[in-house]
Amino acid sequence: MRLNRRKIAQDAALVEEHARIIINVDDRGNPLNMIERKLRGKNPTWGMNILAVVGPLTHEGTRLPHAVWFEVGMGRARPYHLAEVPRVRQTPGERKCIRRRNNPVKPSYLHIARVFPTVIDQLVRVSSEQIATWTSGATWCVKMPRRFLRRSARRYTVGTTMRDVPRGVYFSVSDKDPVLRHMVFATDVDKNYLALQGLARSLRMGLKGLKMSYYTERQLRAHVRQSSGGLASIVDRLSDPRLPPHRLAAVLFSERFLIS
Repeated sequence: MRLNRRKIAQDAALVEEHARIIINVDDRGNPLNMIERKLRGKNPTWGMNILAVVGPLTHEGTRLPHAVWFEVGMGRARPYHLAEVPRVRQTPGERKCIRRRNNPVKPSYLHIARVFPTVIDQLVRVSSEQIATWTSGATWCVKMPRRFLRRSARRYTVGTTMRDVPRGVYFSVSDKDPVLRHMVFATDVDKNYLALQGLARSLRMGLKGLKMSYYTERQLRAHVRQSSGGLASIVDRLSDPRLPPHRLAAVLFSERFLIS
């Protein structure tokens, strides 16, 4: 792959000029320093609400002294996307856009692993600071599925109920950074291990009532309608909107939960 070294250096300079948080690292991925732009009154002074890691990279014997390792979007911002310079940094009558960036060279797993704890610490700090400013409460009222017995029909049916769930702060990573995305998912699974372990156990208990190894779709639907446990409990647990796909995949396919 032919690299445009000038374009890579320009993208790194653009990120350092406009990103909200910049973490500079050495060749091995060890953090050197961090730069953060603050609010000016209530106005942001950054052009991109992202956390960026910048440092030297080596690709097929070619050393890139100044390159973007990866970006993490905060709030509505998305990594590598088009952005706009904030008004407090624009001249009158000028509207300046920040072009998209590209990251053709990826650091290795070990390099990202060295800087990853620092990235997580900064994201947790930003989240805590933002949550501390909220005045409308730290929970959302969300519609959730609920199974109840209809005595007239003599069977269980599914209804809905409203429950309070914790609010949070959005962060995003790009599909262009598969190693970083894997680390984020793995960290989330580790932090929710006890809850996912309980989910795995409840799924196994729900499957104990099935005596055959194969059921038609019609048979499964009948089993769900007529029972309060078994498949009915599994449907309730898996229809929980708070269960992200990567947590479900970990419960269904990871050996950590299959043997727990």
